[in-house]
Amino acid sequence: MGSCARAADGFSFGANVIRARRFKIFLPRIDVEEDALTQSVQHTELGGGETILVVEDQDGVRNFTSDVLCELGYRTCKARDGEEAIRPLTENPAIDLVVTATIMAGMTGPQLAASLPTAIPGIKVL
Repeated sequence: MGSCARAADGFSFGANVIRARRFKIFLPRIDVEEDALTQSVQHTELGGGETILVVEDQDGVRNFTSDVLCELGYRTCKARDGEEAIRPLTENPAIDLVVTATIMAGMTGPQLAASLPTAIPGIKVL
């Protein structure tokens, strides 16, 4: 059986998953003009041209992550897995951060992260 708890910042859901569960969330409707809503969201460029290597085996997730980072002002490189990520890291010492999936075929994200300090000292991994 699952549980649902209300917290100050939202809801928390938990379950002992034996089979797939489905639930619906109903949110209150707000009456705000679309123009007012889009005007209240300001685009802020966060990056200063730093280069981020995105390591993800799912094409859609990898491309989406890279696109969002580019829109925020970062440069990106992409790799499908840990093995493919090693080449751009050794060829391009200007990579500032590696964003990696945890579970991938072959070399996992944690295995990639563990191998990097010796290959590229000071590299940050998320």
